[in-house]
Amino acid sequence: SRSSAASDVYKRQVYLGLLVTELITNSLKYAFDDTKDKKIDIQLKETKGLISLQYRDNGIGIEEGQPTTLVNLLIKQLKASVSPQSGYGYSLFLNFKR
Repeated sequence: SRSSAASDVYKRQVYLGLLVTELITNSLKYAFDDTKDKKIDIQLKETKGLISLQYRDNGIGIEEGQPTTLVNLLIKQLKASVSPQSGYGYSLFLNFKR
């Protein structure tokens, strides 16, 4: 139904907001120990009903590039596909349907 579809879009917006907040929080709390030039880059775009999120920081990264448990849960709620990236602190690229 129409209200169900609107509810799903709203839920994805909430999950996306929580995900970005968690990623920024993790970067600020853990990634920038002695880094003087702290950078966080977030790109969000929509192409033909597909949302792409690119998140990067120039901190120390995390072991094996694995997201935290809450990040994993939010990615699952978004039904997103994740593309692993390396070489730039912590990076997370994901795609999900609008």
